[in-house]
Amino acid sequence: MSTNIQKPARHCAWLFALSILLSGCTSTYYNVLDVAGSNVVEKSSCLVYENDTLSVTYNFWQEGGVAAFEIRNKTEKPFYVDWKKCSFVVGGKKFDYWRDEQVAATTSEEYEVSTSAMQTIINYWSRRKSTTTGSSASLSGGSSITTVRKQERVTFIPPRASIYRIGYLLLPNGLAGLISSRVTKKDTIILVGNKNNGTNKKASKSYYQVDYPKESSPFAFRNFITYSFDEGFKSEYYVDNSFYLSKLLQMDEQLFEGPFVEMSGGGLALQYPFEGGKSFFLKVAREASIEGR
Repeated sequence: MSTNIQKPARHCAWLFALSILLSGCTSTYYNVLDVAGSNVVEKSSCLVYENDTLSVTYNFWQEGGVAAFEIRNKTEKPFYVDWKKCSFVVGGKKFDYWRDEQVAATTSEEYEVSTSAMQTIINYWSRRKSTTTGSSASLSGGSSITTVRKQERVTFIPPRASIYRIGYLLLPNGLAGLISSRVTKKDTIILVGNKNNGTNKKASKSYYQVDYPKESSPFAFRNFITYSFDEGFKSEYYVDNSFYLSKLLQMDEQLFEGPFVEMSGGGLALQYPFEGGKSFFLKVAREASIEGR
């Protein structure tokens, strides 16, 4: 009695080999963009403006970036912030933090933050043990929303207390011209996570870096705040923070996500080693990445 063993077809063997080759490729790349400012300093991976009266701590970490910030009253006296006199400014265009509306169906502006993104930002600040308050964010992508209560124009901040504001997206549609001729390729050996089994392994990875001088940065923006110790704003004070893109790192998904780490409450989670308040990220398809060109 003979056993009939069939040999695999050549084209099947070729497809199998190709699948193994492609399994090591990632279809998604990430641009991690660092932000710098002319009148802020870096503290705990965030950019902070500070004077004798207040501190303003910024958190940009979100896909597309977001101008979210915490205002802390450092004094023993309360002060007030008038949101009608506060603005996010990009490309010379002013975006208001306050609108005189109560109940209205509207179409969101291009730079407004989605509700899912808003929750991600709140979670980030909760880990930093910051105080959260209401925000001006709304549904994005042209969705229709209904404002259920009148927005607070003037916010009271008690002594030694803080409020948190979620502002506008920085680059909701990405930005052309981020990759220039000044690209530097760098190699590293790093631990990366295997999402199939929750383990870590050492891997050789390459990433690309572009540095932007302030004078030739492809993107800049400002955040303008008006405050007063008098509720009637007879005497006003101003904070005018200027920012620009200072660096871009482009990497594959494994390098962006990093290794698995143990959570304080148990379980494992990806580390996301590039996460920080002074940075944000953009997804890039492989064919549009430097590797894919």
